[in-house]
Amino acid sequence: MESRVRLHCAVGVVRRESTFFRAAPEQHASLSERRTLGHATIRSAARARRFIPGGVRRGPAATSKRAGGTPYRGLSAYEADDAEWFFGRERLLDELVEKVENRRFVAVFGPSGTGKSSLLRAGLIPKSTAGGTNRVLLVTSGADPIRECAIHLSVPLGTTAGAVKAELDADPTNLDLLLRQSLVGAAANAEILVVVDQFEELFTQCGDRAARTRFLSALTGATEAPGSRCRVVLGVRADFYSHCLLEPGLAGMTTDAQVAMRSMTAEELRRVIVHPARHARCVIENALLTTLVAEAHGGIGTLPLLSHALLETWRRRQGNTLTLAAFHRAGGIDGALAATAEAVYATMTPRQQQLTRSLLPRLVVLGDATEDTERRTRRSELDDDEDTTAVLSILAEARLPVLPADSVEITHEALLDAWPRLRDWLDEDHDGQRLLRGLTESAAIWADHGEDPDTLLGGTRLEVAREWARDRHDLSSAESRYLAAGIAADKRDRQSKRRRRRSLRALLALVSILAVTAAGTAFHADTVRKASARERDIAAALGVADEITASIVDDPPLAAARGLDAYRLSPSPTTGDLLLAAAGTASGARLADGECGCMITMAPRRDLVATTHRRTGLTTLSLLSGQGTTDTASFTGGVGSGVFSPDGRTLVTHDAEARAHLWDVTDPSRPVRRATLDGRFGNSVFAADSTTLFTQGSGCRPSREPSSSGMRRRNRTGRPEAPGGCGTSANHPGHGTWPNCPPGGRS
Repeated sequence: MESRVRLHCAVGVVRRESTFFRAAPEQHASLSERRTLGHATIRSAARARRFIPGGVRRGPAATSKRAGGTPYRGLSAYEADDAEWFFGRERLLDELVEKVENRRFVAVFGPSGTGKSSLLRAGLIPKSTAGGTNRVLLVTSGADPIRECAIHLSVPLGTTAGAVKAELDADPTNLDLLLRQSLVGAAANAEILVVVDQFEELFTQCGDRAARTRFLSALTGATEAPGSRCRVVLGVRADFYSHCLLEPGLAGMTTDAQVAMRSMTAEELRRVIVHPARHARCVIENALLTTLVAEAHGGIGTLPLLSHALLETWRRRQGNTLTLAAFHRAGGIDGALAATAEAVYATMTPRQQQLTRSLLPRLVVLGDATEDTERRTRRSELDDDEDTTAVLSILAEARLPVLPADSVEITHEALLDAWPRLRDWLDEDHDGQRLLRGLTESAAIWADHGEDPDTLLGGTRLEVAREWARDRHDLSSAESRYLAAGIAADKRDRQSKRRRRRSLRALLALVSILAVTAAGTAFHADTVRKASARERDIAAALGVADEITASIVDDPPLAAARGLDAYRLSPSPTTGDLLLAAAGTASGARLADGECGCMITMAPRRDLVATTHRRTGLTTLSLLSGQGTTDTASFTGGVGSGVFSPDGRTLVTHDAEARAHLWDVTDPSRPVRRATLDGRFGNSVFAADSTTLFTQGSGCRPSREPSSSGMRRRNRTGRPEAPGGCGTSANHPGHGTWPNCPPGGRS
């Protein structure tokens, strides 16, 4: 009965198979719904903890010529040695081979998880080398594409990678010569196929645009050189197609030389599923085949998940049969990978789980307008302790990451979305992940340059990194040392700046003190000098004063001259009084200096002096001050001593014809002549009120100044002039009339 039911189910599955692909959209859940189901399976698997790396039971009939005995690769790409296990892409492979034969530069574009790497490695490379003539150079871009190319090319050249890199750095077009050199000894028609897998790493991991340009120049130059024997094939993730178009040389090379990775048809999927199992002498249950084709068909990027689900199903097979039940126990297409990852994670100690949490995000480059990509990480970036080594070993045994040479990388980017826990880790802190990557790269540069202090973080970048790392405990020892070195250098720099500021302030204070002291000293010296000079002048003036007193009667002109010298040396009431007394005594007389021929008159206000020069006929007005005398104005019409009015505002001078001139000296710098009295006058004197002037002379002839003078002048009428002269009186404007001269011409 049971066998009939199983046979009936099998027949039903076979009947549904022919109509399945038409009904798939209505009959099967969406990818997000299947992922939710997968998450539930993950939790169940984690609770059961049934996964033991390397300890899964295998059927006794299962044998395989393939390494490890597994017909499926899981997340790993098929390699050239796996060509006999590679099925499903025969038509696309033929198209690619034809394109490469007709073009020297070809690019294969496709979404992640469509089998680009397997097509290139297990399909194109074996096809190209099948005749034993051609050779292949397989590289990946990585962070330093020239370095990667040099490492792989140095082997057939029999030289060092450093020497090859030096030649390529010097001139990228040297790649053509190096490739030709590697073909020495090969057939005349032999060519070399350069396959650059995961070409998108050129944009995600190579931050040096100059290095990127050199690598592209090397590739394009090798195919465009005259008589080129090189062909280049790129494997590029489809979401980086626009990046390729932005590279001028690359866009032109791939315009008519592209191969697109199409979704597999149902028949191609059957070949992917059935033929590897048949090659391993295993059988696929019809129900499992139908389910696998139904879930994988039309999906984008599902091939790694399908391969991993088949691998886990094969590990749980019954005898040599892969069953639907084993497939469900593995977690299905969407859940198998997550179940494997969760099972591995569940077997770890808390410390190992913490390390896994910090390690796996390091193997990912977060996309910027693109999907996240895997990142090949140097082993030296990670701590070389026992716990880290154990975690890498556990994860690698489950084939979640792979450990080629001295690096670590995620087996396939499908893991990033298939394992929810990892997806959550990546989504938690995008900014933190970018900061961590920048810190990691900076620490590597610091180490590569012998811990050069110039490569340390500083300023805002250091502050941001320090604040971000304050509560984190997942930094590697190299990163921690690098950050600590930057903080220490910044502290020393701040201390040095503070010391310099303190020194500068102290220096400025010292300079200020010295400047103030110097200024004070100079001021004091100047004060002392001026005081000494004043005391000297006062002493000299007082000494002259004694001489003036002694000579004021015997020699008035000499006394007046010496009085003026004394006043100029020390203007004071004492010297002023002596000068006034001497000048009054010597009024109208020549001063002692015969060569000068000068007569001096001091105004009553004591700050104005009129000096007449007989030889020149000039009268000079001078102001007296503590600093000496200052000449303010000079005018003609003075050969004798002048006479000031009591208020000091008017000055009378006599010219060579003995005429009297009245000057308004209210402004000593601008004297104004108000009137001229015709006649021969000898003496003049003002009344006490300064409004009346009395003159005495001979042969006076009354005359009037122009009306502009505003003066009126008259002499006595009705009586003849006296023989000795006549007296004349005049008044200022508005002050009435001068009185007539008394008989005898004297007043």
